Amino acid sequence: MTGQSSSRIGISIGLGLLFVIVLAMVIAPGDVDAQTNPPTGAGDWNIYDVTTISNQRITLQGNLNVYSGGKLTLTNVDLIMAHASLGGKVFRVRNNAQLVYNGGSISHSGATSTYKFIVDSGATVTMDGVEVSDLWHNPSTTSSALQGGMQIQSNSVTITDCTFKDNDRVAMVITSASPTIKNSTFMRSSYFSYYRSSNYIYREAFGIVVIDGAPRIEGCLFTELGDYSTAFTDAGSYSYTYLRLNGMGVYSVRGSPKITDSLFTDIGRMHTSSSVYMYVPAVGRYVYFYFWSQDYRGCIKAQDPLALEVTGCNFSFNYQGYYSYTSQAFGVYQSGGSSSIKNNIWWSNGGGGVAIFAGNVIMRDNEMYDFYYYGLYINGRGTVTVMNNIFNGTAEFRNIRNEVGIYISQGSGSIDIRNINITFCQRAIYVSDTPNSKFYDIYINNCSKKVYANAATVSCYNVTISRADIELGWNSAEVNIYYRLTVLVTWQNGSPVPNAIVQIFNESEGLLKANRADATGVMPPLTMLQTKLKGTSNSQTSIVNSPLKISAYANAIESKMYTVTYDKNTFFQCILEDTLTPNVEIYGPFKDHAQNTTTLRLFGIAVDVGSGLDGVEVSADDGNTWTRANGSLRWNLSMDLLEGVYDMQVRGVDLAGAISLYTIRNVTIDLSKPWLIITSPKEQFIYTNQTTFTIIGQAEIGAAVFLNGEALKTQGGSFFTQISDQQEGLNTYEVMAVDHVGNRNISLLSIFQDITPPILLVEHPPEDLVTNDRVLQISGLTEMGVLVTINNLIVQVENGLFTMPMTLQEGVNKITIQAVDLAKNHKVVRFEVIYDVTPPNVEMVYPVRDEAVNHSTVLVSGNVEADVAEVRVNQVPLTIRFGSFSKSFKLGEGENLILVEVTDRAGNSISRRYTLLLDTSSPVLVLDGPIDGMYSTEETVRVSGRVDVGSMVTVNDVEVEVSGGFFAYDAPLAETPPGSDPNLLVIVAYDEVGNTAVEKVRVYRDTHAPEFTVYETSPSITSDFTNITGLVVDVDDVMTMTINEIPIQPNAKGYFVAYVPLQMGVNVLVIQATDVAGNTHEEEGTIDRTTLEVSDTGIMGLGDSSWMMLVLFLVIGLAIGLILLYVLESRKGVPQ
Repeated sequence: MTGQSSSRIGISIGLGLLFVIVLAMVIAPGDVDAQTNPPTGAGDWNIYDVTTISNQRITLQGNLNVYSGGKLTLTNVDLIMAHASLGGKVFRVRNNAQLVYNGGSISHSGATSTYKFIVDSGATVTMDGVEVSDLWHNPSTTSSALQGGMQIQSNSVTITDCTFKDNDRVAMVITSASPTIKNSTFMRSSYFSYYRSSNYIYREAFGIVVIDGAPRIEGCLFTELGDYSTAFTDAGSYSYTYLRLNGMGVYSVRGSPKITDSLFTDIGRMHTSSSVYMYVPAVGRYVYFYFWSQDYRGCIKAQDPLALEVTGCNFSFNYQGYYSYTSQAFGVYQSGGSSSIKNNIWWSNGGGGVAIFAGNVIMRDNEMYDFYYYGLYINGRGTVTVMNNIFNGTAEFRNIRNEVGIYISQGSGSIDIRNINITFCQRAIYVSDTPNSKFYDIYINNCSKKVYANAATVSCYNVTISRADIELGWNSAEVNIYYRLTVLVTWQNGSPVPNAIVQIFNESEGLLKANRADATGVMPPLTMLQTKLKGTSNSQTSIVNSPLKISAYANAIESKMYTVTYDKNTFFQCILEDTLTPNVEIYGPFKDHAQNTTTLRLFGIAVDVGSGLDGVEVSADDGNTWTRANGSLRWNLSMDLLEGVYDMQVRGVDLAGAISLYTIRNVTIDLSKPWLIITSPKEQFIYTNQTTFTIIGQAEIGAAVFLNGEALKTQGGSFFTQISDQQEGLNTYEVMAVDHVGNRNISLLSIFQDITPPILLVEHPPEDLVTNDRVLQISGLTEMGVLVTINNLIVQVENGLFTMPMTLQEGVNKITIQAVDLAKNHKVVRFEVIYDVTPPNVEMVYPVRDEAVNHSTVLVSGNVEADVAEVRVNQVPLTIRFGSFSKSFKLGEGENLILVEVTDRAGNSISRRYTLLLDTSSPVLVLDGPIDGMYSTEETVRVSGRVDVGSMVTVNDVEVEVSGGFFAYDAPLAETPPGSDPNLLVIVAYDEVGNTAVEKVRVYRDTHAPEFTVYETSPSITSDFTNITGLVVDVDDVMTMTINEIPIQPNAKGYFVAYVPLQMGVNVLVIQATDVAGNTHEEEGTIDRTTLEVSDTGIMGLGDSSWMMLVLFLVIGLAIGLILLYVLESRKGVPQ
């Protein structure tokens, strides 16, 4: 094999490999193995394991599959599907796979393309705060093929705070699953034409579609479904189109959705006119749109639901537009099945509130306002319970239109309607083709007609209507009005009549009903026909049972006949009159009865004919108050009375209130003791030292008098006796007077014989007391009942203790205390007290004033008088020797208080206070200038700074003025040639106690500029730069050096060189050198730069640049040679 063949083979192999690589890239399949990161180009993104991506924007051209066992977590990820088709690619979470999506969005990059989003059965999906748009829907024109939106087939799905918007036809379809949808928004689902002919188009849009599912939908918002802006984007082939628009929030088929606390607003909005003429871009022409008869639809529409729950929802401003075409639009529409609709509110909805077609419903505690047609629409057979609802046809209470509060057509089964409020409707109740409908406790107000019946029987129980409020249709109908009648039978006093017989008659006194009252006198309530209206709008008959006539009978007494108006639920009181009074016999007490106890017992028997005895009552205050006796036939009563004379009143009372009255006169209650006066002795307790005494007194005439149980002789109530056998100590005597009813008055006399002097102990003051208190408290102890005087002043004694303050005079005070008992025995104590108020004198040796010191130990000393009892320094007792005291004390840094206290025997004291400031710290010395080691050209330098206020400053032993702690001084400087020592400045600060602070600063004075020499250079050159060289004499003294402001750095020996750029013509060079003291030396020179003459010889007359053309020609020639060589090599392998 030749080299040429080898080359050709190599080239062929290379081309072949390149072809294989390109071919492999072209035919590579779109499906690839599982990967963590999404594909960068075409292809699917398949998740088999745990994959987490955050804060990215991902564009996919293929499918996104999360397979069994895989888990995809996306946080704040914007996922953009970028294929070009309607649902051609899928975002799918398969069985046993997981998707966690927090924040971000899912959308399509194309304006018309869509994608599928499918959650298979058994998958687990959690979405929070995700915005979803551009979802696919099945474009089939049959409703049975309704699919699309986010398709959920798994129970383990939780969607929270998400937004589904700008989707075609439907945002979400739930099939045989029970996901949880919370606090999410469904908006702007576009209308889709599911039926089309040449001039008819039916269009629909949904938020959520439920098929055999049981989702929990909580706190969600449904709005702009369908989106009004998409209503006219399609048209038939004619110049006019009949348009039917069905927009719904939740559409359920056989499911059991639970919808709570959600808002449905602006759903299914229409044009405000019956027709509209507009341009349709899809068909390229103007079209007349007429709104065709609409389907039954609702914000929530349920067909055969198993258990629909709608609780706490708000339906506001739905199906707005031309109201004639919204009669079949409702907040909730149900066909068949079962539901519970509770605690919801409807406000200003185009059609009505709730429509029930052959369904079982519990509907309670709802409120509906401003509906165009029906508050509640019932049709067909079913069990319907409606309680505690409000139907207000016009929200602003004006402009009553076609509103019907409750509409029933062809109703059968069980329809129970109770406790309803219907206002501002054209008709409150409309019943047609219904054999039997009943309404209980209905309040109707501000309605044109309250009840309309056609081919129906309507029974109203406690409904606020009259004969004039009823309207019959063209087919035979019947309306019955019933009210409840309650009768209470009482006696004339209002007491109920148990078991009375009540008779009810019509106006012509024909007996309608007779019934017995219960134990409380109340006849069980009767529901009775008040009005019956029967016939048609052309022929009617009526029966009216009003007024009624009512009477009652009991205990052989019959009431009068009462006439009662019966046009509402009626309560009536029927009164029986009993005129016979009870008979009462009194067995005690009798007239003129008297006793000395407060409890009076009364008793007897009583009987009554007629209503029966109610009881016996007794009054002791002329009938102002009455007390009920115990028993009835045999009665008794015990009353507690005050002393006095009473006329006791006894009355018998029957059940009808009839009264018989009896009086027992002069019943006396005497509780007063007979009066008894002892005239001698006058006191009941006497102290004496005598052995005999006399008792003299006066008692109430007729009362007996006793002394210690022995009777005394009295005359006109007076008595006298003498006692001579009393003993030492206490002797007690009882004098008693007793009246005719046994009341007693007792007086006790106590005679105490005492001959012993009283005890007298002085507790304060002590003997030989010397005091400086002007007021002396004298206290002591004696016997109880003793009179104590101090210096002839009586002192109060309590429990044998006495105390008295006495004001003393300067010097000696004499005090006499005397105690005298009740028996006149006495004892005396005498003593003297010295009063001294002159303070002692102290002579301080040290300290004698406040001062500052810098030593930490001081000796406190001084001299005092002989009568001084104590000396304390800072609370420390000091020993007094021969009238002197002294002690050393340690001082702390800063202020120290020395407190000297001197006290004499009388308690007089004197104190001396001294403050010693211990300062051992150097004063603060802060220099603002000059800086140590600085250079200056001046003869002086400013020394400035600050020190503690009060300190003194010197600079080189020269005192400097200090003001407010600041100082400044111009210190002289001597010239310091290079190499000599600097000027030394010593700054010293002194405080007032001698502490010092020292700062030292060195300053150089230099007045000579640096010296340098510039070496000669050519005065005229042609290059664009030049070298300047020279030598600095004292290089250490140079701080900066420049040539034309270009920095130069001399070396250690002073040699410098600089490359200076030149301009054409004369260049001025300025060389400057500045030392650290600021002295500058400058020199100036010039250099003339001239142009270079260019030669006109060379290749192509280019002169000196012709060598560049030579290189170019060589390169071109080499390239041509290589090309020719390749061509020749190639031709050798080609057959001739």
